[in-house]
Amino acid sequence: MRSKYYALNGIKGIIAIAIACVYHVATIKFPYTITHPFNDVSLIAWIYDNGGSFVEFFLVLSGFTSYLVYTSRIDNGENFNSFIKKRFLRLFPLIVFSLITSLIVDGIFFSRYNHPFFNDGSENTFVSFTLALFGMSAIDNGIQSWNFPAWSITVFLFCWIIFYFVIYITKNAKDLRVWFMLLIIFIGLFIQFIPSNTSMFLFNNDMSRGYISFFSGTILCHIYMKLEDKEKNMLAVAFIIYLILIYILSLVHIQMGSLTIFTGMFLWPILTFFVLHFNILNRLFLLKPLQFLGDISFYIYLMNYTIEVIFYLLLDRWGLLHRMRALPFYISYILIHIVIAYIVKKFLDGIENNIKNK
Repeated sequence: MRSKYYALNGIKGIIAIAIACVYHVATIKFPYTITHPFNDVSLIAWIYDNGGSFVEFFLVLSGFTSYLVYTSRIDNGENFNSFIKKRFLRLFPLIVFSLITSLIVDGIFFSRYNHPFFNDGSENTFVSFTLALFGMSAIDNGIQSWNFPAWSITVFLFCWIIFYFVIYITKNAKDLRVWFMLLIIFIGLFIQFIPSNTSMFLFNNDMSRGYISFFSGTILCHIYMKLEDKEKNMLAVAFIIYLILIYILSLVHIQMGSLTIFTGMFLWPILTFFVLHFNILNRLFLLKPLQFLGDISFYIYLMNYTIEVIFYLLLDRWGLLHRMRALPFYISYILIHIVIAYIVKKFLDGIENNIKNK
């Protein structure tokens, strides 16, 4: 029987589909986006407006699982090279593949329409391509370029690096760990509130999202492992009361402030706790279909731009662009993302296995 912690993997597939197949379609101002399909459905409308915060959910889950899996390993002597190789090399083939395919399809699009597919202040240069190749496309809170969803890889990489050294330097002073992680969250909060935060290395809005969300996930994991069942029940009740109060405030149109802060520090960590604590939710996200989606979640996310461009090119050629706001589009679009993500995963896994065998 799989550990209950595998349920967190089941969440990732839902997040990836919400970002790639709902949020990106309606809010990134791609050429075919004229209206928001199914805007009268409250959940979909919420994703249109707030779907970018699902990246925070990815970060919370990454922080939680990093603390869960790697804290004891680092304490037992795992060196930095070993740690970062495991984290980065797992993603590197997908980073390269998705970057090259996005470059190819955007070139095809440019030759046909004489402008890039995503024409909103993007900067497709040799330097930006080189940075993206090593997962550094958002190193300076940069203008998005090439494979646009890949900006978040930069945030993940630096959060993993910072996490390693926080755990390493507190190896003999474990009581300090939470304080260090809280300090990093406060740095993220400070960046969020200063008026100009867009271009400094490691001190920009993109990175602040990682500091707040990733390390909220690590602290959640620390607390979850420390609490007894009775204490977890009490915390669950407190969280439920908090969410009810938030819902009541939303009905009278009281704003929750920064979406990054609200979701990264409160909403997504609370939902993560619920999935682990309540058996019915835990079993739901342990179901094989959701585990399958979780296994290909990053492939769905990073291949999204390539799929967007191909979809547009084909439907424009067939004269079907007006159908992109109909229900069959959403269904087919989600299924195509899943199929392509699975094929790319199998293809890259096959290459990796061949290299290992040789």
